[in-house]
Amino acid sequence: MRQLRDNGRPIVITQHGRPAGVLVPTGDFDRLTERERFVAAIRQGLADSEAGLGITDEELGAELDRKYGPLDEP
Repeated sequence: MRQLRDNGRPIVITQHGRPAGVLVPTGDFDRLTERERFVAAIRQGLADSEAGLGITDEELGAELDRKYGPLDEP
């Protein structure tokens, strides 16, 4: 843990001489998992769009008005 904290580089953990896992700083782990969640959300959005599950701008505006109230015009 001290080595990880001091140099911030991932540490490969071996079992019977073979790589079994990687210990990474928490910031690196957070960035990796955030990126994966972002990519998964994009893929899901594209799949929804291809399946015709989207809504129009007007429908979105009406839903936002219903949920949050109308936006005051300047």
